[in-house]
Amino acid sequence: MISLPPLVDNANRTVEDVYKKIIPQIEEARIATGYFYLSGFDLYREDLEQLADPDELGHAPIRILMGRQTNRSTADEIGEGQSLRGELRDEVEENIEELNNAQLDRLDRLRDFIAEDRVSVRVRNPENGYFHAKGASFRAPHDDDDWATDDNTDTRPCATIVGSSNFTASGHRNNIELNLTSQDRPEAEAFEDWYDNQWANAEDFSEEIIRIIENSEKYQDWQDQQEDEPDDEDTPDNLGTYIEPFELYKLLAYDELSGNVNIRDSPLYYFQTLGYESAKEKLSRFNGCIISDSVGLGKSFIGGELLHDYRQRGDHCLLIVPANLTEQWEDLLQDDTDEDGNPYFGLEIDGTHLDVMSISKFQNLTYDEVQNLKDAFDVVLIDEAHRFRNHGKWRPNPDDEDDYKGTRRHANLRQLRGKTMIMLTATPINNSATDLENLISLFTSPEELRNKASLDFDAFEEYIELSETRKQIAAGKEEATEEEQRKITEQLQRHSEEISKILNEVMVLRTRKHVKDQIQDEEDFEMSFKPPKLSKEQYSLPAAYQPVYGMLPDVMDALHLPHITVKNPKAGGTLKALYKLNLLKRLESSTYAFVQSIETLHRSERQLLGLLDGLPEDEQIDVLRAAQDDEESETLDDFVEGDDAAEDLEQTLEEFGFDATAVRADEDTESDSPDELADATIGEVKTYIREDLTLLAYFLSQFIGDIAQDSGDVSDQAVSTRQWLHDHNAGVLPDVPEEELNPILYPRSDLSDVDEATREFYEAVFSLREFRDPKVERLAGVLNGYDDEKVLVFTQYRATADYVHRTLLNDPNSPLTEANSAVVKGGDENKQDVIQRFAPEASGYQQTLAESGESELQYVIATDTLSEGVNLQDVSVQVSFDLPWNPMRIVQRVGRIDRIGSTEEKYVHNFYPDGDIEAAIKLLKRLQAKINDIALIVGKENNILDPNEDQILEKTGVETEKTIGELQVDEIEDSLQKSREIEDVNELDDTSKNPLLRNAGSNEHAAYERFLLKKELNEEFGLSEDDFEYAADYFEGSPEERERLYTNITDHDSGPRPGVFGLAHLWFDDDDHESPLCRVRRAFYYKPFSDEVKERPVGTLKIDPGVSGEPITGNADNVLSNREAIQEVLDDRLEAIREGQVEGAFKQGDSFSKEQETILDFIDHYLQPNHGEIPVPVDEYETLEEWAEDLRENLQDVKLANTDEDRILRETFRHNEQYDSFPDWPPVEFLEELEAFLGENVEGSTEYQAKLVGESEVQAQLMCWGVIGS
Repeated sequence: MISLPPLVDNANRTVEDVYKKIIPQIEEARIATGYFYLSGFDLYREDLEQLADPDELGHAPIRILMGRQTNRSTADEIGEGQSLRGELRDEVEENIEELNNAQLDRLDRLRDFIAEDRVSVRVRNPENGYFHAKGASFRAPHDDDDWATDDNTDTRPCATIVGSSNFTASGHRNNIELNLTSQDRPEAEAFEDWYDNQWANAEDFSEEIIRIIENSEKYQDWQDQQEDEPDDEDTPDNLGTYIEPFELYKLLAYDELSGNVNIRDSPLYYFQTLGYESAKEKLSRFNGCIISDSVGLGKSFIGGELLHDYRQRGDHCLLIVPANLTEQWEDLLQDDTDEDGNPYFGLEIDGTHLDVMSISKFQNLTYDEVQNLKDAFDVVLIDEAHRFRNHGKWRPNPDDEDDYKGTRRHANLRQLRGKTMIMLTATPINNSATDLENLISLFTSPEELRNKASLDFDAFEEYIELSETRKQIAAGKEEATEEEQRKITEQLQRHSEEISKILNEVMVLRTRKHVKDQIQDEEDFEMSFKPPKLSKEQYSLPAAYQPVYGMLPDVMDALHLPHITVKNPKAGGTLKALYKLNLLKRLESSTYAFVQSIETLHRSERQLLGLLDGLPEDEQIDVLRAAQDDEESETLDDFVEGDDAAEDLEQTLEEFGFDATAVRADEDTESDSPDELADATIGEVKTYIREDLTLLAYFLSQFIGDIAQDSGDVSDQAVSTRQWLHDHNAGVLPDVPEEELNPILYPRSDLSDVDEATREFYEAVFSLREFRDPKVERLAGVLNGYDDEKVLVFTQYRATADYVHRTLLNDPNSPLTEANSAVVKGGDENKQDVIQRFAPEASGYQQTLAESGESELQYVIATDTLSEGVNLQDVSVQVSFDLPWNPMRIVQRVGRIDRIGSTEEKYVHNFYPDGDIEAAIKLLKRLQAKINDIALIVGKENNILDPNEDQILEKTGVETEKTIGELQVDEIEDSLQKSREIEDVNELDDTSKNPLLRNAGSNEHAAYERFLLKKELNEEFGLSEDDFEYAADYFEGSPEERERLYTNITDHDSGPRPGVFGLAHLWFDDDDHESPLCRVRRAFYYKPFSDEVKERPVGTLKIDPGVSGEPITGNADNVLSNREAIQEVLDDRLEAIREGQVEGAFKQGDSFSKEQETILDFIDHYLQPNHGEIPVPVDEYETLEEWAEDLRENLQDVKLANTDEDRILRETFRHNEQYDSFPDWPPVEFLEELEAFLGENVEGSTEYQAKLVGESEVQAQLMCWGVIGS
């Protein structure tokens, strides 16, 4: 007998699953149950094939001992005089009346089983108390007939199940139960002794059941119907089994809802419920989903509702969220309540069944620690999932903690593939299609998408490669005719459409505009879609600042920044460009933040200069690099000094779409970016540093004295510095040749003493803390314009946040005080405390705040650490002290206060200077002249800001006279301009701009129909999960084994036009695919008698319990011809799907490695023909041919080209020290080695869990059908 799980609770395994495995093997069963429904027997009607002969046993092989029925009747009814037998008789009669036509056939079989003494039922009615036992023991036959021993000990294989489940469908399938199993013989004997004793004291009820069945009016009608059917020669025999209209409607509804028929009283708004329904369906198909609703639409609540479902099912759930959101998630899931005090979700975060972990902690876990998580959790929710968009992968069986490629963050999450993954992100594309490809690959595979949706995941790679080709052509790096360019454009469009289809399968994406347009007028809640009132705080800089923006682009462009390039030659050009953009951004933010950055730059370059001073000047800089080869991978700290500066640069990297965890050079990445210092000597690098110090000193000396609050010392130093620069031919801004990467700026100047000559000037500049700042004064005026409203001020930089807060506190005209204000930056320990004091209502903190005596905050100055995932609905005013270049960051900031459900007036103020765009674009154009594809500024395949490669590529088909880089700069300028001109911030959140996202994830029609269907079943018809036992049972088995059902509706005035409908299922013959209701795809077709076949939602049938029908009799040619039309549509669809599988197999063949193909050929043409008949030491196989064939199929199911696994395969077989060629291997040893390789590197890997289904394995047929108005 098969082994059993020790505990069965109907969560991960149901009692039904266990019974279905045991019962086909048994010959005798003893079943005890508190009460018995016919549904209990109905579950196992097909499995009772090898029961023992009653005459040999001396009793029925299946004995059911039941007690008083207690779930519908009450003890009071019995106390009023109704006998137990009478109560049971009434209960069985009522039970029969609830059966549908198809179930009556099974009832007839139960009657036969009882009449033949194969099933015996007794009732135990003790004088005191109830018989309330639940359990069963089973005996399987011996392999031989001699199973009794001399002492009459029963040595047949046994199993015992004891617990809380009654012998009913709900007890075996739905209820949360607790049952323990055993296959211990003494325990089985103890149960059987107890059972036999109780059986002897029980009353027979078998004959009573037979009489009740035979006297049932419904059963008699069914019998009459069976007897009449053979007499009607005109009625075809291929109709199927007739079932009542509403019973079939319930079955169809159960199928459309994938068994999720209940409605919970959830905290979701209507549109969130649609998102939840859509996500649930996608999760059921692909075990993963990306929820990408816009900022403030409640992704967290949808995720919480999904987690509630999984926890109710008993799944262990892990949340991976930004560190600053861990407490918020814990509060939402565990403690947060509605206005009546009812918990939203009421889940307990205990660290075992439900846990919350920060992204920063997760990304630093070791390989083995992630494996432990894989064993501990079933479901993973990732908030701000776009942070995992950059690919990473651990090498097979890693030797150390750095044995991975790409980003460790993604590599760790990739180890959890196979778990249910819920991804939340408002920005699924930050830069390019690669972002989406990498996120989707975390939970599904090309094989699964091909199998379940006939979609080609390779469309991503082909799109990306064609994009690169198109960019090279537009940039003049490749030549192509107009015809070739037209074909490329067509291919891009085709791949774009395929990607959109993929996204529709795995993504939920709605913007505020979409929700506003789609929201139902009749919804009974108040929701404001009025955008916040936007004030544009454009300010003009004083004359003293004019030299800054006039000169800055030229200065930034001219900087060498060798301290960056020396450390990271591969990404040096990228980081330099970012650094320069960051300096410009910091100046816009605040002069204080800009001066801090210059101080960091100054210190880093002087440190490098000091390091080089002792080295020979004619040596190449690679000498220094060689000394650093053994150092650890670079981090942001290698490019800047101090945690604050590192975090500021990380934020800039994130805004520009660059993953800070990917800064280290990837040895596997080829880049077009040249190594600027490839041939530079140490002397030349020292010259670069001195020129940077000279250039920055010149730049600062032109204006710093005029803008400092107390300019005494710095003005004097500026004068002397300008004089020194003039004396050394460096008193003007140098011309920079555009065609050179690192030109000498001052070829006729001796700058060897510049460090010492400018040191006091730099020290005076870096000591400044206060500046003449009209921007802060204007901010104070804005704050004074509000009385009691709470105000949130955002700035991108930590230095600016501290500076603004300090300056406002010291300003007597500012409303800020130490008591009513706070500053929050990334990593601050007081962050959660500030949030609770600032937004106590949204945080559920009012009472605690009142009791603590702390003051409520009215003003908070914050970096963008508060711009993601935080609900600050109490706040009315949001100010952007510096305006992000990324429009989505603006949307995220506003989304903190402008939350769905909020009806209060909201106000937004955006600060920006009148010259910043011109300066930014001028700098970008300078950079673009050196790096034609501006995308290289932010790394391979990435683009900067909102303009993405998809939009750019669309334009290149028209404006081919412009290079890609020029187009990108144009797009950036347009984006920056729009960010300042818009009146409604929601206009920035527009996925229609992106051809990949344009039609992705927002088609809610199917989710809406499921939502309506659920409401109809639950609220209009009053049905619950228990009312769908027959449907659950029908879809439990393999599709090809289901009986075909049909109905014939005779009076239905409110339904669709007369016609024929049919439910089709598609499934795979192999056993490796678990899918809802045992089908991979479904389709419901409706064909009016006078029209074409079309797919329709089940709800269009509008069948209620009062709709009647009758079996079809007489000539049914017209009905069957219409059913045949549906069958033809299904056949065409099946053929198209099979052709798609053939195409997938063909494309997969291109992905075999050479070693893989060689081994497959070796097995086919050498091992099997020459050694196939020899026996093998493997239990599952008799011959080597069978074993080799199984391993060959397993190897053929995976794509190993260009993988680490292929490298291991080559090392194992091609570079084997013992055998020079494949024929030298002993056949058994060769297959043992191949089996070990597959087990360790393929079967045990998360990369190869899905296989492409073969054409012949795809099956489809009509499960059930019906006629309306025949």
